[in-house]
Amino acid sequence: MDKRTAQIVAHVSEETAARFRAMAELDKTTASEKSGELITEYLEFKQAQFEGMKRVFGNKQNCE
Repeated sequence: MDKRTAQIVAHVSEETAARFRAMAELDKTTASEKSGELITEYLEFKQAQFEGMKRVFGNKQNCE
């Protein structure tokens, strides 16, 4: 498992923060752990999209 030492701060409304904490609690985790999971999932999703696009368009560095 990667050592998690970096920090990302997001500014949201009080209502959004409360809802996010409550949802994380339902998943038996913390808001911090849940946000880390969601960021990792998002990056994996975007990487898969990128790989798919490379198959369609090839490895061209720029378009003319």
